This record gives sequence, structure tokens and C-alpha cells, in this order.
Amino acid sequence: MDEFKNWVERRFVIEALQAKRAPELWQEVRSALQDACDSFNERYGSATDQVECALENCRRVRITRKLLEDHSRNRHSKIVTTIVVSFDENSQKITAAQNSANIFSISSDGISVFITRKDKRLEPDEVSKEILESFLFN
Repeated sequence: MDEFKNWVERRFVIEALQAKRAPELWQEVRSALQDACDSFNERYGSATDQVECALENCRRVRITRKLLEDHSRNRHSKIVTTIVVSFDENSQKITAAQNSANIFSISSDGISVFITRKDKRLEPDEVSKEILESFLFN
């Protein structure tokens, strides 16, 4: 049986829980992104291929990949690609923007708060994978 008197009470509890927990979930995603970038540099990076994950402010992370290509003995070109991942506390969304935007929603069922994308619940590490996998390995 529902413990709430009505739907307004239920909505209030869900929104309060979500507002409290959403910034914590964002920090978990931010940490997962940083850890993945550090692991990439340790396991796959080289002097010519490095990823930098920089916290621009408490709600935005810039991930930059610098790839130095050797075209001949004396000529090199640098390819720089960037993803900006941001958290909007008002809309409770995490957006990863490179060529197009991937949007993840923070939702609640009144008991827990979680991240979703296309109606699928995701852990922070899974969000990191969805954002970074093609960026790092394609």
C-alpha cells in the first residue's frame, strides 16, 4: 500500500530525494570519467596519444585527446578532439557533447535516485563507458 496520502505528496518526496542525490551522482560520474581517462593513459597512452580530463568547474568536465600523427620523418600533425560533459542541476541532466549530444537523465522512484538513458538505468561507470568508449577506441 502506498505510504503517501496522494500523488502530490509522492511527487514532493521524489523531487526532494532527487534534488539531494543528483549532485552526488554527478560527482560519481565525474570520478568515473577521470578514472577511465587515467586508466586509458596508463594502459594505452603513449607520448603521441594522451587523454586529459580537466574539471572546468563543479558542473563541467573537459576531456581532451591529443594524438600526434607521424606523416614522415620530419612532419607531424596533432589531432585534438574534445568532449565536454556537464551537469545541469535544474533539469537534472548530464550532457556529453562532442559532435552531437548524449543526454543522461537523473530520475527517482521515491526510494532511490538513478541515471537513465533511453529508459535504461545506468551506473556511473556505465555512463562513463557510453561517453568515452568510441572517443578512446575508434
